[in-house]
Amino acid sequence: MLEKNQDISNPTVVIFSSLLLPASQTFVRDLLGEQLENFTAYYVGSRFVRGLTLPSERTTVVNQGNFPGKLVEAAFKFSGFAPNLYQKLKQINPVLINAQFGLSGVLALPLARKLKIPLLVHFRGADATVKEEYARYASVNHWIYYHRREVLKREAKMFLAVSNFIKIKLIEQGFPEEKIITHYDGINIKKISAGCFRNERTYSSVCGALNRKERL
Repeated sequence: MLEKNQDISNPTVVIFSSLLLPASQTFVRDLLGEQLENFTAYYVGSRFVRGLTLPSERTTVVNQGNFPGKLVEAAFKFSGFAPNLYQKLKQINPVLINAQFGLSGVLALPLARKLKIPLLVHFRGADATVKEEYARYASVNHWIYYHRREVLKREAKMFLAVSNFIKIKLIEQGFPEEKIITHYDGINIKKISAGCFRNERTYSSVCGALNRKERL
């Protein structure tokens, strides 16, 4: 159950990701949600998956993990119908929604409309680079994304691209350039182990998905 944000000096921001939260998406929690200084992050999604832990008092999903939950999730994805979720979100009074990846962006559109708040969408890789003819039927979420993409272009307040390459790909797909901002995630160097430093030189490793359709 969501606990109401008691800190009126730090307004509530909804971080929406369809799946909460795969182990590979530490950037959602560690570099975004838990690093906000002037806002309080609440995590919202379609359903839970095995992976990273999130603060239970600031996390909720549409599908609670049972058979009725699957039906509720389907209704939310295809029509935006989720009255219980809307009620929970109204109680925490968010000022904006930050959706992670384009696929989650289109799922968050009904939430932004209902709550009458801005929608910001992060594009991080394959969601901006894979061609529609290859991805449209890869999953239900992909089909919904391509079905609603033109609406997303019009209604989202801002698109955050994690690199200039991703920004260019979005522009090529017709996303309005004036709405796109390049925003590099970076890393928290304070969390790098002291064992990484040798001979007074600083070493770091660069990791990522080695995919033809993504750029590091």
